Amino acid sequence: MAELTALESLIEMGFPRGRAEKALALTGNQGIEAAMDWLMEHEDDPDVDEPLETPLGHILGREPTSSEQGGLEGSGSAAGEGKPALSEEERQEQTKRMLELVAQKQREREEREEREALERERQRRRQGQELSAARQRLQEDEMRRAAEERRREKAEELAARQRVREKIERDKAERAKKVGD
Repeated sequence: MAELTALESLIEMGFPRGRAEKALALTGNQGIEAAMDWLMEHEDDPDVDEPLETPLGHILGREPTSSEQGGLEGSGSAAGEGKPALSEEERQEQTKRMLELVAQKQREREEREEREALERERQRRRQGQELSAARQRLQEDEMRRAAEERRREKAEELAARQRVREKIERDKAERAKKVGD
């Protein structure tokens, strides 16, 4: 009966029935806390809402009795036996504790996600700065190469002009020599 209360408690806390049943089944009916841990860890799983295949005759939310397990003596679980049903006040207290646990886990998850988001933002900024610095270096290198090219072209132009002047001077000297002869 206490395990059925666990299923009902999870449903009262706002978990969908299918998820609550699946959580209890997959945690081996170890209680609300284990089921809630499973629910919090798997809330973003794509298959979390897929129905769970259960053995024929098995009721989710409680352990099978020894007669349901084939009547083997000594193999039955005493988990549900001897546990009194919870009073309304105890149930409310348990629900309150579980809701507080859910809220705490949610806060922890949100804090973790916020830290991760901050780290991703820092990394993005760092990469942006590195990319900007690399672009700046490339631009400076390109400007240096362009300036060097202009200096080289200017030097070549000056050398060509000098050669032309020298040729003109030689030609003048030759004409003067021919006229003087």
